[in-house]
Amino acid sequence: MKKIQKLICVITIMCAYPLMSVSAPTNANVYVRKSGKNIMYQLVLTENQTFTYIKKSKSKSYTEKGTYTQKGKKIILTPIEKSRGFGGLGDYVLYLHKEKIYAKKTDIIFNKVPLFTSSNEPYTSDDNSNTTRIESSSHQGNNSSGPVDLKHSAMSTQNYYKRLCKNYVPQYLALIDSFYAGPDTYKTYINNQHIEWNGDTSHNVLLSNFNTVIHESLHHYNRYSSNGDYIYMIKPGEFIRVKITKTFQSERFKKLVPNDAEKNIFRYKTYVSEGAVVSANVVGIYGLMDEFIAYGYGTRSSMDLGNKLLEMNQDTASAITLYKQSLATGFAQYEFNLFMAWYLHYASVYEKEIYESLMNNRPLRYLYYTVNREFEATNRQLSILSQKYDNELGYINRYYTEKYTEYPKKLLEKEQSYLDRFILKEKP
Repeated sequence: MKKIQKLICVITIMCAYPLMSVSAPTNANVYVRKSGKNIMYQLVLTENQTFTYIKKSKSKSYTEKGTYTQKGKKIILTPIEKSRGFGGLGDYVLYLHKEKIYAKKTDIIFNKVPLFTSSNEPYTSDDNSNTTRIESSSHQGNNSSGPVDLKHSAMSTQNYYKRLCKNYVPQYLALIDSFYAGPDTYKTYINNQHIEWNGDTSHNVLLSNFNTVIHESLHHYNRYSSNGDYIYMIKPGEFIRVKITKTFQSERFKKLVPNDAEKNIFRYKTYVSEGAVVSANVVGIYGLMDEFIAYGYGTRSSMDLGNKLLEMNQDTASAITLYKQSLATGFAQYEFNLFMAWYLHYASVYEKEIYESLMNNRPLRYLYYTVNREFEATNRQLSILSQKYDNELGYINRYYTEKYTEYPKKLLEKEQSYLDRFILKEKP
């Protein structure tokens, strides 16, 4: 089964625990990743199957320790302790290939950038902070609000988004702190074409990318765990484990799709067209759900931030910028509902065993119900805001509705019964 990159938030609080003394282990392999000029990450794997994960900057160092097991190329991490306030890698599955470590197996197949690269750099850590058995924690940072004086570095962009979250939308802080995927880390594809980031780290540009950063960070959060379940964010701060069953590629439901759908559904080609190399196509409904969550809570996050900037700073201009982001992604609710309805429809006719396994997957059905309900609530709020700020948002909202929403929404009426049967309202 192809796997989508990501991490997990462990929220069980346990007692404080002193950090094991740090010394250079023998017979250890060191892998590194650098972020900007001042941040370096080290992953140390010893032959006695313990690991140490270190984040170092000029002024601070954080450490996570635990054990690992290796099955072929697969490395399964089991954390035991970490520095207070450090997200760490958590319960992670990695893939080793040619002295490089990848976040997912498909990254090797498609020659993606590795997460870590083998290095001869010494294993060092000067972390002398208290640690705790795996815990939830909030980032301790600058309390000042407003835009930061940014440098062209990954470190400054992450700090910028951390500050925004800490001061205005703390429900997203843990996501940015532990699962950050900013414009310096993710790749943007439009119609299967890679769009390079231009390196602009100005306040206005980073603010206008807030929705996308939350979206991409959610792709880091949603991922396989070591026991084979898939971890999805069901709401900010909450996750659910879903068993992954046999699937087929989403592109196969094409026989149910009208001939003009690809040109009239904005995100069709990118996600479910024949040959699309994204998880929404490759791993079927489980990849579609991953995107549905990312669009749903990405849309909500920029709306939430806009609301808070209005409430706390009376910053209408920034709020409008953020509301526009939300309007640009809000109609993805109808697109992905339609994609999942087509998937279920096709399975019910041509892949009956797969359909039966999906209908028996109660956590997946409850996840869909919850995320769709939250997405619907977000779009209702956006509609109200578009009316309230009609001069700034009204035209844009009407444009997106007429050009991108009405067509999939109309098709969805014919397929809605498949989603209605799939919905599970009671938590399993």
